[in-house]
Amino acid sequence: MIFRRGLLALVLVVAIFFNAVPQPAPTLAQDGGASTLGLTNYILLLFSNYVGISPQLTAAELELGELNRPFSARYRFSGLDLRDAPLSCNSRVMADDETITNGRVGFRYLITLQGRTYEFRTNLTGSQVIRCYFGEPIDFNGSPRGIGATLSGDAATNAAMRHAQGYLGLESPISVELANNPQENTPRTFYQWFPWVYLDASLACPARGFTYDVRDTFAFRVILNVQGRYLDYRVRGDGNVVLLCRGGRPDESSIGLTVNRFEITDS
Repeated sequence: MIFRRGLLALVLVVAIFFNAVPQPAPTLAQDGGASTLGLTNYILLLFSNYVGISPQLTAAELELGELNRPFSARYRFSGLDLRDAPLSCNSRVMADDETITNGRVGFRYLITLQGRTYEFRTNLTGSQVIRCYFGEPIDFNGSPRGIGATLSGDAATNAAMRHAQGYLGLESPISVELANNPQENTPRTFYQWFPWVYLDASLACPARGFTYDVRDTFAFRVILNVQGRYLDYRVRGDGNVVLLCRGGRPDESSIGLTVNRFEITDS
């Protein structure tokens, strides 16, 4: 369930982002700014681009409390007092019932995805956005990463199973459906999948000597047991990377990666 700050303002600011309907805001802008709904959607857009989630998360979707996604997510926000200094990771967080009139204000957003919380801070208009980690600003790039629609866990598992069929040289196909409803010649198959946010594009299975995109990356970890053979896969959210991890390194047969002795290229 989403936890929202019960903050009320004396006056609502004009909505300029996405023609959003103004919502109760925790503060009053001196010279006008974005509605909190429009600003929240903007921050969620930047966050979705950063992690690689498509379509983007929205405030309305999270507010319903019934996220139709293969992962859990929520957000909350607080006001920031920017009267004495520019936006920073040390800007004072306002109390729930606090209101600033004729002053400079901003917002702190805490977005939680799969149990991991990200802190973003923005001024009232959204023209400046920073990401904070234990009180310090860290690298943040909210530009799109070219990652398409997020798969379901079963779809990611099927992608791993298609690779496993060729990797193991199986004559009969394997799939989630066949694992749950095996036929006479279906190889005995068990599976588990977990949505995961990896620290970088290596998906926690890096090739030696390669530098990866350091932005967090949404993917599925898929564990297969096929006729007693244990296989550990990482399937990126768009399905274009199906990484078979062996001994902590990507197998050369991995899909969407060019792996050799010297380098790995994320396609």
